Amino acid sequence: MLGILRIAMGLGLIGGVVWTGLAVVSAWAVLPLAALFTICFGLGRWRAWHMAAANGQLFKAVLGQGATFLVQCGLVGLFYLAGRGLAAIVGPIGLPFEPQLSFWVFAATASLVGATIVMLEAMGPGDPMQRAAADIAAAKGTQTTEPIGRQTNEETETWLPVTEDTFHQGWYFRHVQTAPNTDPNAEPRRWLLPDARLSEAQIAEHEARLGVALPPVLRRLYLQQNGSSGMCVAIQTDQPYFDTYRGRVAPFPGDSDLLPLDEVWPLRKMLDTDTDRPHADAFKAQMSRILVLAQWYGQMFVLDYRAGSAPRVGLLDLEHHVLEEGGKWEGAALWWDDFDSFFAKLERNIDDVDLSEDLARAPGG
Repeated sequence: MLGILRIAMGLGLIGGVVWTGLAVVSAWAVLPLAALFTICFGLGRWRAWHMAAANGQLFKAVLGQGATFLVQCGLVGLFYLAGRGLAAIVGPIGLPFEPQLSFWVFAATASLVGATIVMLEAMGPGDPMQRAAADIAAAKGTQTTEPIGRQTNEETETWLPVTEDTFHQGWYFRHVQTAPNTDPNAEPRRWLLPDARLSEAQIAEHEARLGVALPPVLRRLYLQQNGSSGMCVAIQTDQPYFDTYRGRVAPFPGDSDLLPLDEVWPLRKMLDTDTDRPHADAFKAQMSRILVLAQWYGQMFVLDYRAGSAPRVGLLDLEHHVLEEGGKWEGAALWWDDFDSFFAKLERNIDDVDLSEDLARAPGG
């Protein structure tokens, strides 16, 4: 239902602008239509507005709609010109009412549909994952209280809890060596380099270098393999500022990598080498006790040791939280009390389960 409404609303908005061009209405109509597009775009981001209000950033978020309006002006202008081009070919097609009344009818209809979508999303009872689980269980003639899946576009997505045994799905890219096979029709030969796994002593050396003790669960993960690629794990959250994966936030940004321990450094050191970021100086004084475990541009997955030897876990976005949020990065970042509570919430879609290859060590490795 919601998907159909969203598609219908998008097509209706585009069709209305093209029709305006077909009716050869003045090009000044682009401005009020762009304002309507901006309002409808805002309605589609009601969760982000809610979080901005909760964080005291609502006024700044409203000001940010100026840039959105400019983008919508360009978009509306293109559709309007497409309509004018069609009018030149097939001739003008009149509006149902005079132009001003037609606009207000169009705007009221679009706003009503947008508000309906927001209400349908917000008014459902209980957690949406729990409701989906109950629906699936009822269809199968069973009962469950576990959020076993989500129904999307008439397909069932099943999410599995991540365990220490299933966390890793791919070897870190630089730990795998590839060479052509002697048989040209066979797959290339692939093997692991010696630093693909770590010993207890090697982990202890890295802990001494970093001046911290890793959380026990994370330590055991590094004993299995030294970093990971393509983990495709996700976690539910209401925080709107991060990349999402199938409706959840991906705590390991970018290619879903966990950095090898030799690439894990305090955030202070990473910012020292990142001279192009104008916000680096605002962080350097307090970032020596925050370790970066994964990074994709400004998004970072970190361990925060500032409060002591037991770190909390965080996901922060330097560009958004420092530049756009006026430096209030800590309140806008996403935090978990400790690594255990974070790890317990990790899930993986069943379609993405693909365990690491059992590759041999390099000869002599």
